[in-house]
Amino acid sequence: MATVLGATLLLACGGTPPVSRAPSAADVRALLDEGTASTVAVTARNGAEPALRPWRLPAPRAIVQPTLERVIRSMPRWRVADSGDGVIWAVRRTAVLPFTDDVFLVCSEEGNETVVEVRSAARMGPSDFGRNRRNIVALWTAFQAFMEAHHPPIPKASPDAVS
Repeated sequence: MATVLGATLLLACGGTPPVSRAPSAADVRALLDEGTASTVAVTARNGAEPALRPWRLPAPRAIVQPTLERVIRSMPRWRVADSGDGVIWAVRRTAVLPFTDDVFLVCSEEGNETVVEVRSAARMGPSDFGRNRRNIVALWTAFQAFMEAHHPPIPKASPDAVS
């Protein structure tokens, strides 16, 4: 009996998805406005580190969104659950226990840039022990690594090289 109960609890750790498909950009922004909590991390203008601030990228959303989806698909234990008009819903599962985090990204164009805002939330538990903050940092780090590998920055000319 104890074995069955333990197995049931472990299987239930994945929790119930918050939605059945990617929410609208307005819905994600409403979630972002709720801010950070014990099981939630969000990007915010006053983020403690660069990865926790909205990401300003010098490319149109039509390039940024599919690139982010490609990066997410390349990350271990991450998958794209759904995506829509400017929104990506990613799911990350833990390595040991089947805990699940939902990560919503909203991509919006501002001039010649795309601004990406992110919310990562645990489906279950009273605390995430910083996991959702680390999810956002890991995603940003993977995105930067992908961009450096596939689109190296153009070196700036040194003053000596200009005639």
